[in-house]
Amino acid sequence: YLAYQHGDVQRNIEELTRSVEQAALLVDGTKKNIEQKGEEITNIIVTAREAAASVGVAHFSADFNAEADAQDDSAGNWLKATAGLAIATVVAAILMAFIPIMPEATTPQVIQLFTSKIVILGLSFTATIWCGRLYKSARHQSVINRHRANALRTFQAFTKAASDDAARNAILMETTKSIFVITPSGYLEN
Repeated sequence: YLAYQHGDVQRNIEELTRSVEQAALLVDGTKKNIEQKGEEITNIIVTAREAAASVGVAHFSADFNAEADAQDDSAGNWLKATAGLAIATVVAAILMAFIPIMPEATTPQVIQLFTSKIVILGLSFTATIWCGRLYKSARHQSVINRHRANALRTFQAFTKAASDDAARNAILMETTKSIFVITPSGYLEN
């Protein structure tokens, strides 16, 4: 009662009110600070994801390009082998035409001569066809890997231009299909 009469209670109430107001201001400031930090963290996460995706896309794009270059080299070697075997087959056929059959040759000797000519020409022709198919296969792999590298680079450009997550997801789905679906290159029939 004496403290109330003396005015200490009123002063204590005012101090408590001021303390509550200061605490409310402090809480409001802290909330704003937390919201700002939350936005910064969200931006950092988005930036980190985009950087990781960019590095991943660049890495895989380089891998696909390197594989395409290796397949180009292999295709060049198979093309040379095909041309060499084709020339060898034609030369062998021409040379075999000039191998005479001796007039005194027996029937088994004639059969052996024709059989050996057919076997040599058949093996040469088969080897030429086989090398040609390996050339077409290597070219097919080169085209497919080059297509995948280009698709990844295009994906990167489109995702940077996309305005929202739904558009990015649609681009990701279509690019994934484009990269991993087997597409005809024109080098293989099936």
